[in-house]
This record gives sequence, structure tokens and C-alpha cells, in this order.
Amino acid sequence: DGTYSAKYNKKGRDIIPLSVADMDIPVADFIVSELSVANQKGIYGYTLLSDDWQQVAAQWYQRHYSWKVNPEHIVFCPRVVQAV
Repeated sequence: DGTYSAKYNKKGRDIIPLSVADMDIPVADFIVSELSVANQKGIYGYTLLSDDWQQVAAQWYQRHYSWKVNPEHIVFCPRVVQAV
């Protein structure tokens, strides 16, 4: 109640919606803080990918999960449903 969440308001309390990429937990404080900083710029819209984004993503997987990923196998898809 009071969240203005379309998924809860549409189906009511008897149905638990299990939609894709719709979080039911509060956003971490550091994310809210960084979004506030970005919001101060007042520029909204799509961003461009850097030339090395695939390499950066592969390094992230290596660092966090010890996975060796070929950067050429990483594909950009801005929407979850289309990616699935």
C-alpha cells in the first residue's frame, strides 16, 4: 500500500506478481546517492557504449566470479524481455 506499484494495484493482494526485473526490495542507499548526483545534471536519455565496454564487462566477470569470458561473446541488449 502506498507504493503506487502498478503490479500490486492491478491484481490485488491475493495474487503475487512474479514479473521480470521489478524489484520488491528497497534500493541501496549508495545507489540512491549516485542517482541523485546524476540527476543534478538534468540530462536524461539513452547513453552510448564506450568502445571497450565488452572488455570491461569480461574483466568484471573475471574479477567477481573468476569466469573467463570472451568479450566478443558479450552482447548488449537494453531490455530484459528481448534478451530472454
